[in-house]
Amino acid sequence: MAPKQSWNFGFKDKKGFVFTLDVLIALVLVVGILFTSSYFINKKIQDPYISLQLMHIGSDFINLLDNQGYFNDINHDKIKSYLDTNLPSQYGMHIQNSGGSCVLDVQTDTLPSNKKIVSGKEFFISNGNFCSLKYEVWLK
Repeated sequence: MAPKQSWNFGFKDKKGFVFTLDVLIALVLVVGILFTSSYFINKKIQDPYISLQLMHIGSDFINLLDNQGYFNDINHDKIKSYLDTNLPSQYGMHIQNSGGSCVLDVQTDTLPSNKKIVSGKEFFISNGNFCSLKYEVWLK
């Protein structure tokens, strides 16, 4: 009777073939995990400073308006004129009332639908009333 042929593909030792398959599977898993993690890390830290810069621009301009008395007696035209002349041309800003008895809605440009918009909330006193406003800032 002839010896039984095994599926060892020319390898004399089956343990070596199984070990090679095990190493190959482990390498595929490690490379897949490294690729996936590097993709998500790069996506997360793509450009974190744009949002922070936009937030600071908005907060600074709200504080400037408040310190120069634009919120003491709210005049939409004066606030819009101030923003149009002093806000850098690459930024757009929208300020609106978000609480309290103050009425405020000033916008320098139309809100973009495909760009990042950063918003914040500030509180101020106008004619003895506590008011809050929401500002939105974006790059044009």
